[in-house]
Amino acid sequence: MGHYHLRKSHSTFRRKIVIYAYPTLKDVASSPYPIQDPQMIALPVPVTHILFQMLAMESVDSTIFFEVPGNISSGTEIQREQLSQLIQSHLTMNQSGSALPQISRE
Repeated sequence: MGHYHLRKSHSTFRRKIVIYAYPTLKDVASSPYPIQDPQMIALPVPVTHILFQMLAMESVDSTIFFEVPGNISSGTEIQREQLSQLIQSHLTMNQSGSALPQISRE
């Protein structure tokens, strides 16, 4: 997990808490965002686990996924709030629009 600052206006800054997700452990070692806590280690974790854990950790703002091994200069940022809204929208649509299919037992 890392921290970086975003400029909101010319004179104010907002601290942003980000999870960096790398495709390989080798990419973690060559990252420009070093692990600052000696108690923290990098572990392989499925993407779905990262996304659901990000939803549960309210202090995390987003996750940046680096998808291509060896390329840690270009990643895709998934913002926690946008993911939460997307899931909520999907759940609402499923609850109001369509019923779950009936499973017949014969």
